[in-house]
Amino acid sequence: MSYRWAKDTHTFRVDEQRNCLEGIFDGDASLTSSVCYSDHIAYEPGENILMADGVWAQEGYMTTNPTRQGLGYMISFAAASAAIRDRVNFIYISSGSIDGGGSALIKKLGGKLNMDLEFRTSKGNSVKLPGYLIRTTDMIKLSAEGWQNKGWKLVEARD
Repeated sequence: MSYRWAKDTHTFRVDEQRNCLEGIFDGDASLTSSVCYSDHIAYEPGENILMADGVWAQEGYMTTNPTRQGLGYMISFAAASAAIRDRVNFIYISSGSIDGGGSALIKKLGGKLNMDLEFRTSKGNSVKLPGYLIRTTDMIKLSAEGWQNKGWKLVEARD
């Protein structure tokens, strides 16, 4: 899966690499963005938190470089597209960086903070964690509105 956007003299390309989406701004290898997803997240040594069927967990933080360009919207659009293709209905994000703007982006994509989301672990235990669940259909729609409002145009999309 690959997407390319253009705005004025700038381009942003996002390619799927295993369970990650990798972006590059203006073809410059020093200006990269990324986000990764999994069906589980590390919890304690030897134990993972398992996502329910139809749910992916974001691994760590999304990164965008440069910032303040709308790249988070575009990489989220690509992620939501991959998720929908793989029959994923929700994406779980444990938290978003306030300083980096991740919390604001999560909310703009339809995420609402829930302090008591319940998960099962690989050892059969139940654990409650705070975090956000974003419906992938909302994420694709709202991320597209976001990059369009920033003046970007989708010029290439390949499966």
